[in-house]
Amino acid sequence: MRYCSKPTLTGTFNEELYSERGKMMGEEGLWANLMENYNTGADLHRTPFGGRAFEYMSECPNLSYLASIPEVIAMEKTGSHAAPKHAVGNDQEYHREGVACFFTEQALREGALRAFEGALKVAKAGGLMQSFERLGCTWASASYAMNTQVFRNEWGWTGNIVTDAAPLRGSSNGFKGYKNHALEVLAAGGEQFCLDGSAGHGKEALAWAKEHNDGNIVELLINAAISWEYAIAHSNIVNGISSADKIVQVTPWWKTALVSVIVVLSVLTAAALALSVVSTVLKKKEA
Repeated sequence: MRYCSKPTLTGTFNEELYSERGKMMGEEGLWANLMENYNTGADLHRTPFGGRAFEYMSECPNLSYLASIPEVIAMEKTGSHAAPKHAVGNDQEYHREGVACFFTEQALREGALRAFEGALKVAKAGGLMQSFERLGCTWASASYAMNTQVFRNEWGWTGNIVTDAAPLRGSSNGFKGYKNHALEVLAAGGEQFCLDGSAGHGKEALAWAKEHNDGNIVELLINAAISWEYAIAHSNIVNGISSADKIVQVTPWWKTALVSVIVVLSVLTAAALALSVVSTVLKKKEA
């Protein structure tokens, strides 16, 4: 199997520009109290009609490889993790949930995977968001070959993996259907389920483990939790905090003054409204 060597471009790539962009995105995440920023977009521009192409870097996997590196490094330095998306092969928006993308291994490695390699293998992004579609016949988030064999074992990447939006569907369909495969995702190396606010996937996986006495599933859940805590521990959430620190809530004077003004104005507004109602009633009685 032939693979690309590390690409080099001259005269066509401005690393400083992408470093500044990454710094800007990281600082935006920092001041918005976001530990992960779902950036950069590393899918390829396959068609000018691609609905999300404006989020992605280029039509060239080597250019995306190079551009991702300084952007992710700059973002990570702020304490807000970069989480490139959508890995991988998210080439269309129309019916993207369930569309099957077929590649030869060489085409995948030199194309869709190559575009993410710089962000993960070289720049060590703290996170990664996956895509909706299938790689062959396997949902991308349940692909052991990609999540574990390539990202973890080959590239040595240790960041946090989250699915694209995958809230658990209800028990009316027996928790079946596309994207309702928590066990497969965990077994493949996935860890988080996007927009699953009730943590339904984790609860279902734990219930399965208890019912079937499956210690392997419990271990996978523990590993997923450890990975998430690792991402938190290396993010802006704990920047500057040590085990000896004490967190004290401080309310600045101007905030207290502002709240006082709001309360006073609210009381005056309510009083004025009450007087207006009384005045209207009295006028009607006099008439």
